[in-house]
This record gives sequence, structure tokens and C-alpha cells, in this order.
Amino acid sequence: MALFCLIINAFEMKDLFKKIKAWYQASNRHIHAKLGTLIFFGMLLSGLFMKVSICPMLVISSVTTFLVMAAVEIAQKRDGGKFDWSDILAGTIPALAFDVAVLTYYLICIIL
Repeated sequence: MALFCLIINAFEMKDLFKKIKAWYQASNRHIHAKLGTLIFFGMLLSGLFMKVSICPMLVISSVTTFLVMAAVEIAQKRDGGKFDWSDILAGTIPALAFDVAVLTYYLICIIL
């Protein structure tokens, strides 16, 4: 029974990944994600080179990424385009995923 549930869940996950991929490819969101990742890691590495602790730099880099993505959308709306929260989300998701991964790693290291 458990194996059957795993197989069913694998097919559901495959469909979920297809939906996420289709969402990213709509309306150039994959470009927003790439640029958001570039901004995030640029900020993170510049802070780490200045010997700032990683936890504050994760927050600063994520907030900066969000603000830059929002500024791009505001400029796009000003020029007659459409303001789209999904583009901001697409640019910010990679940064937030990295934040969660690093903070989870730190919590595991503290507990063990």
C-alpha cells in the first residue's frame, strides 16, 4: 500500500513540476528568476567579502532583491505596461529558497 502511495505521489509531483515550469515560462518569469538570483548572490557575496555575518546578509540580500524586482515592475507600469506581482514573486522565490536552505542548515548544526 505504501509503495502505491509513493507511486501516486510521484505522478502528482511530476504534474506539479510541469505546472511550475509552465508558470515560470509564461510572461518571461524565468528571466526575472535569473536576474533575481544574480542580484541576490551579488549582494550576499559583497556583504560576505566585507565580513558581515551570513544571517543579516541573507535578510539584506532578500529585501534588496524584492525591492529591485518591485522597482522594475513599477517602471514597467509607468511606461504603459502591466504591474504583475507574479513577476516579483518569480524573482524573489530563488532568494527565499536559498534563505530557507541556509537557515535550516544552521538550525540543524545548532541542534546537533
